[in-house]
Amino acid sequence: MTRDSASGEMGRRDLFSIEIAFKHPTSDPQSITELLSIQPMYCWRAGDRFANIVKPSTYWYGRLSSGSTETEFANSLEHLADFLAKNEAFFHGFKDVKGEAEVVLNHRVELMEGKVFELRLGAILVAQLADAGIGVRVQGWS
Repeated sequence: MTRDSASGEMGRRDLFSIEIAFKHPTSDPQSITELLSIQPMYCWRAGDRFANIVKPSTYWYGRLSSGSTETEFANSLEHLADFLAKNEAFFHGFKDVKGEAEVVLNHRVELMEGKVFELRLGAILVAQLADAGIGVRVQGWS
């Protein structure tokens, strides 16, 4: 095991990120960017062309937080809960006009024996996600 000098925590420094994705039949990705005050990692608008493919819907994907320690992960989940509460009206409105939202939890781990990944989401966060109609995707990477 290694000690993370920044936090004093014992354990591996496994990288994680918490991202959010939006899909909508017609919405302008710029409006999502402006309303949430977050720059997307990538996005496109319904009707945009990529080579010979016309995108049938709008897609917006952005990062909310990232880090490598247990403390940073716990803080990021608190940040996610605050973000959901702050933008509650947006999520409800987006869902009401046939939009879909998904929180993406990415976790990169070193290959090793034993438990590689465990995720616990608190009841309040899960209730906020469900209330806003937001799905959760968990991805483990090595």
